[in-house]
Amino acid sequence: MTRRTSIKPDFACAVHEYLLIEQTTLAPADFALVFGNKNIIAALAEKAADLYHSGYVPLIAVSGGVKVKGRLTEAEALRQGLLAHNVPDDAILTEPKAGHTGENVTFTRALMAAGGLDAGLGSVISIGHIIAARRFLMTLERHWPELHKMHVSANPFAVAARDWHLHETFRRHTLMEWRKIAPYLQQDLIREIDRTALDAETARRLNAPRVAPPASCPGPALAGPDDPIPG
Repeated sequence: MTRRTSIKPDFACAVHEYLLIEQTTLAPADFALVFGNKNIIAALAEKAADLYHSGYVPLIAVSGGVKVKGRLTEAEALRQGLLAHNVPDDAILTEPKAGHTGENVTFTRALMAAGGLDAGLGSVISIGHIIAARRFLMTLERHWPELHKMHVSANPFAVAARDWHLHETFRRHTLMEWRKIAPYLQQDLIREIDRTALDAETARRLNAPRVAPPASCPGPALAGPDDPIPG
């Protein structure tokens, strides 16, 4: 549902640029990590399958222990979705126990190490809900810093990410996410990333075409996620 909002345009633009990372510059990676979300299983599976069939990743790790339907966890439902999109079973690694974003990363890393799949890993494409896009990358930076990180988001809302403040549900969840970042940084649950540097490194070492960054926001930029929320 779209509606009028008191959110100022410069703040809306700054939040979009900082938080709602739709897609970084992409290049072939060693694997993809899908952060499970029970509400958008089909969209996440489709994004991951597209990357696999386009030759971006040879392996897809799906992670999530929250129950979706009946006995299926997010990871198990994602696996079924990938199989339905003709991703072969041996190209899917299923991590069905994670209960939060940190565990998505640490449990997947442990599972890959146990299977001898972690040797020589140098890059990952994360896939997840648009709301938590930056936090996914920041969680990877905290728990798997040696990986070069790229990202693709799934947006289930009926508006573009730049119009997040015009959609009631999108707005509410985005502001909730915005409020998480500063305390999570203080607790060392996540670590800051430099989006521009990530894109530049992708283009440099992986020889990928660079995605044009979002247009600069009008007015003064916000200092960070601990800034007050107007509106």
